[in-house]
Amino acid sequence: MEYKKSMYNNMITSRIKNDKTEYLIYNSSTGAMAWLEKWVYSAMAEGNISVLKKEKFFNELQRNGFVVLKEVNEYFNYMFKAKSFALDKHSDFASYIVAPTMRCNLKCLYCFEECNNDTSIMSEDMLEAVYLFITKNVMKESKHRLNINWFGGEPLLAYKQIKNLSKKLISFCDNHKIEYRASVVTNGTLLTKSILEELIDECRVKHFQISFDGESAEYQRMKKATNENFNRAIQSIEMISKSCAGISVRLNVCYENKDSLLHLAKKIVKISDFHGIMYAGKIMKYDNKQDYSEISAKDFEIFENNLNEYASTYSEYQRYVKKSLNPKGASCGYMVKNRCLIDPHGRLYRCEHHINDIHYVIGDVINGFYRNELDYMFVLGDLPDKCQKCSIMPICMGGCSSDRILHQKFVNCDYMKRKLVENCILVEKLKHSG
Repeated sequence: MEYKKSMYNNMITSRIKNDKTEYLIYNSSTGAMAWLEKWVYSAMAEGNISVLKKEKFFNELQRNGFVVLKEVNEYFNYMFKAKSFALDKHSDFASYIVAPTMRCNLKCLYCFEECNNDTSIMSEDMLEAVYLFITKNVMKESKHRLNINWFGGEPLLAYKQIKNLSKKLISFCDNHKIEYRASVVTNGTLLTKSILEELIDECRVKHFQISFDGESAEYQRMKKATNENFNRAIQSIEMISKSCAGISVRLNVCYENKDSLLHLAKKIVKISDFHGIMYAGKIMKYDNKQDYSEISAKDFEIFENNLNEYASTYSEYQRYVKKSLNPKGASCGYMVKNRCLIDPHGRLYRCEHHINDIHYVIGDVINGFYRNELDYMFVLGDLPDKCQKCSIMPICMGGCSSDRILHQKFVNCDYMKRKLVENCILVEKLKHSG
């Protein structure tokens, strides 16, 4: 059999060990990393695989995907796996984002305006319909775990609905020996100690995400909020950090608030018992509003590099980096056949960026998925030509499908590759630091 080097091999860095040059290689289709002696790396790079076949370690090179059969088209081979994932063939868990209300007590400049005009809260009848939709699909697909991510609007404005639906779903899961876990995406301004305890103890919430746009002045401008709102959100981080739940702090970055956010990040990591992760989310600009400017690719890279100085010492962040090196089946966990977002009216969407826009509805909890053209495009659509030839496609999958397909906003490939090198070096360093 003839072999070739994998198109998904990425040379990360080199070192001198025992007077020999070695190269750290990462394969994005398997997630494997290995140090290879210079002669081995050179033989692979030059396509001279025959000299390696007689070596004892050749089977390891093949098993980890660094060399593959010459007849294999690696892109199509990987896409078979990706489509299988997208069609929900092998997953043992079901996952739904549930927005019990689109009402919000803030009015972020970058939020979809329709959100704040819809004051609906999920009715009791709709709660029952959502419950039946979720449980029917869980049983039909024989899932062993159910994940619910509470979303909005501000979901805590529908706290009663969260408790009621949680109680029903937890009872169902316990009766069928299905693991249940939940998370909440909140602005943190309405969280109290008693609500936090109830969410963790009664609703089995394991994780919280809170977003920030900078220190108080910038936070107030971007969210049309008050200083009290800002302080309450900070207090929420402190409360969650002292609890058994996990926490992610999303820093929403635009050109105007990047410096303020870095100052805030420095303060957050000094919070007593803080054990979560902070990560940057680029605020995209889809219209001509002049309230903020989309940050450039170069400035965003600088921001993330500066942020890592504050975040990289935390174990949760380290796990986050390791996870980023795992091959993906889709650009997003909700680009999967039987996963979706459910709004207060029971409408189904593929992405939280689409919620409350009827143009992006892919079904409803009464009739199920429509399996329309839009849904097909997101779940089974092809990647751009350049992605099909890219050495890091399996960990990128073309970036955000919504941005790419609907807005022609593409991932910064050069930055992604530089970030890959940094993450691989960090993971290798952690491996040897104990």
